[in-house]
Amino acid sequence: MRIYFEDYIILGAAIIWLLCVLVLKIMLKRTNAFLLFFTLFYIYICELIKYTQFPITIVPEFRGNVDIYKQINLVPFEGILYYPENLILNVIMTIPFGFLLPFIMKFNLRKILICAITLPIILEGIQFLLALSLEYTERKIDINDVICNFIGTMIGYGVFKFFIYLFTRYINKKNVQLDFLTNYIASIAGISKTIDRH
Repeated sequence: MRIYFEDYIILGAAIIWLLCVLVLKIMLKRTNAFLLFFTLFYIYICELIKYTQFPITIVPEFRGNVDIYKQINLVPFEGILYYPENLILNVIMTIPFGFLLPFIMKFNLRKILICAITLPIILEGIQFLLALSLEYTERKIDINDVICNFIGTMIGYGVFKFFIYLFTRYINKKNVQLDFLTNYIASIAGISKTIDRH
């Protein structure tokens, strides 16, 4: 049996998103621009979970007959060149994480470094826990995935910083009339003529 990220799981994710938006808007008084970036980030996280954790395969007859620990690689860079497409995908899939996260939380380099290493460890850790609980897995728990995800997150953060740099230069050079979205981005960039970012 395979469990896919669809139907009731998507419905559950949508309900959680709605509850989060209501709390952010009504209780925490977040702006529409903040909610837009939060929604983009939430959709991305759902897609990331879908790609890294699903489908979940349940095969009762294989329980106890598969050595889960043979599916674990803790040696950095071992066999990394055998599957270059996997290497590239693992970098690409966390670039949006590093780019979008600073739009909804205040970040410096130290904090993004912590998140860059924590995210892939959590993803691989969930895969490992699922494998242990089901006593079966079709996925490999790989330290190389952690490394690639870390690199992807840092690339995403670099893209964010470059975007903010270009945005700041543009705003400072042009007499731009800011709307709700550009005003929010300007507040993140620290341009003083804008309103509070939240």
